[in-house]
Amino acid sequence: MSFSSFYDEGGNSFITSKVKTIKVGLEDERFELLPNQGAFNYLLRNRLKYMTELEGILIDWQIIKVKVKKKMNADLTPFKRLSIKGKFTILNVCEGNILSGEIIQIKDKTLIARTYDIFLAHIEIGSDFVGKVGE
Repeated sequence: MSFSSFYDEGGNSFITSKVKTIKVGLEDERFELLPNQGAFNYLLRNRLKYMTELEGILIDWQIIKVKVKKKMNADLTPFKRLSIKGKFTILNVCEGNILSGEIIQIKDKTLIARTYDIFLAHIEIGSDFVGKVGE
């Protein structure tokens, strides 16, 4: 099961793909019988959000394998979690990195730009800012 944003990495150093296994809590017992659907729902809810497990913002994925694991808490109460192995495409940007984008709106003291055709950046601007929509 996969999700694709149709984004071409094309040599971009901020967007990378990696094969990794992440472990998440099984939120709905129904997904014990449909683990692929549980994994897809979890990833879809976290798309375009920072995921600590992946060290970046999730863009898209291809699920390779999903398993339901049964574990015990320290107080010996049982719990279940999903182990999701997949190829994940992530955006990893740090403070100070420079991204290119297109200005789509300027209002008050905020500029809104679209970058990679899937992210919006809200940037505070000063009164001396020179620029226009479309640049």
